[in-house]
Amino acid sequence: MDDLPAELWHEIINYVPYREYARLVRVNRRWFLSLSPRLWKYAHGYHLSRVATHRRPIYTPLIEQLTLSIRDPEDYDNLGELDFTQLKTLIFDDSNDFSFSTSCLMQYLAPSLTSVHLDHIADPVLLSFLASNCRRLRHVELDLDAPRLTNDAESVMDFLQLCPSLVHITLYARSIPSQVLRMLASKRNLKQLDINSGLGLGTVDAADLASIPRSSALPSLERLELGASVLGCAIPPFLPFLHGLRDLCIRFSYRITAIPMPVPDRIIGTPFAFHLLPSHLPNLRILDIKFYARTRIRRAEFISLGSLTELRELHLATMLPGFRIPRLNDDHFRSVVSRLTNLRELSLFCTRENLTTASLITLGESCPFLRVCTMPHLRIGLLTFETCQKRPLLPELTDLVVDSLTPESESEFRPQPNPAVEDPERISNSTEDQVKGDHETSKDSLTSAATAQASLFLAHFPEATHFDFWRYRGEDMGPGVWEFCHAVRRAWRKQRREQGKGVRSYRRRKMEYETPRASWVVDDDDDDDDDDG
Repeated sequence: MDDLPAELWHEIINYVPYREYARLVRVNRRWFLSLSPRLWKYAHGYHLSRVATHRRPIYTPLIEQLTLSIRDPEDYDNLGELDFTQLKTLIFDDSNDFSFSTSCLMQYLAPSLTSVHLDHIADPVLLSFLASNCRRLRHVELDLDAPRLTNDAESVMDFLQLCPSLVHITLYARSIPSQVLRMLASKRNLKQLDINSGLGLGTVDAADLASIPRSSALPSLERLELGASVLGCAIPPFLPFLHGLRDLCIRFSYRITAIPMPVPDRIIGTPFAFHLLPSHLPNLRILDIKFYARTRIRRAEFISLGSLTELRELHLATMLPGFRIPRLNDDHFRSVVSRLTNLRELSLFCTRENLTTASLITLGESCPFLRVCTMPHLRIGLLTFETCQKRPLLPELTDLVVDSLTPESESEFRPQPNPAVEDPERISNSTEDQVKGDHETSKDSLTSAATAQASLFLAHFPEATHFDFWRYRGEDMGPGVWEFCHAVRRAWRKQRREQGKGVRSYRRRKMEYETPRASWVVDDDDDDDDDDG
């Protein structure tokens, strides 16, 4: 391998697992020079502290991301004296009892830094030094409740004002100061804003955002992430200033009732009006909403999302099983996706769906560019696709996750029980060959039915590399259904490999916060106020 051209050599290295680099760098000098930049591109302080002192200058110029969480003061004091010429991302993980001193932290603030995560160690002196020496800084992560920064909003505002190159700001706090919020709204170069703090309607009113000209308020903002502590009622006042927004990610921790304003007194919960999004955010490309508690989205609110015609990704997920869209059927689903012709990814988690295979067919007819589809409560019947005129249905789909497969009535399959287990008396009246023959007939019937449906699946989803079922271990799927589903998947995997194509056991895009695959509990309380009539 030492005689290979450099281009071919680096191409081969790309297939080497990262965990093997530490062993392979010891082979010879060429391997060391080729793999060391990859091995030390991302480093932790405690790894570097274990390296011999005379060898540390060899590795520090290779580090582009450094994470510090060291207990021994002497270790990180010595590391700070090294020259991190290529350092771009610095992460201070001060989760231990020991805290970094400000003088020591300054040693790591290299001029090449573009991103710094200060956790809860920031103070006014450190922020001032960071703004003066790191002129390339583009991303900063701040905890406004840091012990050395508490109740010092002026220092934060000065820092934000002295860093015009910042395009991505992440804030953590129990309650964000209104003056800081107003300062953020006036930053013209800001492209991404993450607010993981307590943000209520009172804070928004105190910031007096309405007095800022709309053309001057967040003109460059493209992505907004709001954390679990943000109240739903605080979001609508933001919408008029987000006319250029493309990505919206919201993580709700409270019980959200998505209904038109004003909120009737009989509705208990934090309101959020989804129907306002199309009028204020016409260019929205990604809508990612994660709910943490019992949540009800009214059917009309969900249907209004179909007006976001530029949408590329739509994700509605939850950590708890109380999330639901009441009595959603194929017609409602069609009214939404028929207008989302540019959709690439769809993740819809509901505990009360009445969708059928027709919804998946509608999705294919309306969204030809769909690549990822996750609908954990959709039961599909593959034989229904035989009547579908469009072939293939979804030519670009790579990931499909549904509830299960439903055998059609005209060719319904139920595997025969094993006589040796289900009917011991039959064994005494039958020969061993007869019992074995019945079992083999049942197995052959399962294989032939699964192969036929796998071929149909492959014809309509030719690029699919991941096909899975959400139901955990076949809970409540009925006799034989779980075996049939997995027989189809096994047959599909076999056919894919025979064509020389690969399969994956994992999803390419996994939701950060998604519903656990355990048993689902449907909340049947208060059905009378869930329907739109």
